[in-house]
Amino acid sequence: MEILICEDNETISYLYKQILGPEKITICNTGSEAIEKSRNYQFNLLILDIGLPDIPGWNVGKIILDNQKNLHVLVISALENFSVYETAQIEHHPNCQKFEIFKKGADSIQKIKSIKNNITNVLTDNEKVALSLLQERKKSVSSPAD
Repeated sequence: MEILICEDNETISYLYKQILGPEKITICNTGSEAIEKSRNYQFNLLILDIGLPDIPGWNVGKIILDNQKNLHVLVISALENFSVYETAQIEHHPNCQKFEIFKKGADSIQKIKSIKNNITNVLTDNEKVALSLLQERKKSVSSPAD
C-alpha cells in the first residue's frame, strides 16, 4: 500500500507515520510537493491537511485526484468550517474511492489507527485479489505435502 501524507506540521506527519508502521509512506510538507509526487507515483491513500503554507488543501486534493485512480482521501485539519463546494470537489471526484474528513485530535488519530488495523479497506480490487492469492500461496507452501 502506498500512502501520501500532505501535512505541514512535521511532528504530526511523524506521528501518522509511526501509527501506520511499515507501509510505503511519502511525506510532503507543502501542497506543491505533494502534487509533484502524485504525478510520478500511484497512491492508495491520501492523508491531507487543508491549511497548507503554499496552496489550499482543497485545491491540492483535487489536483492529486486528477493524477490518481481509486484514491481514498482522508482530510484531517484543525480548521472547522468547510464549504459544501470545497468538500464536494474531492468527495465526488471520479477518482475518489472513499472520502472522510476529521478534525485534528483524538478522532483523527483513532481513524488512522483504524486504517492501520483494516488496511485492506483502502486497497483496490486488484490489490485485494493479489493479496488473497499471496496469502493462499503462503498457506500452501507452509502446509506439509500429503
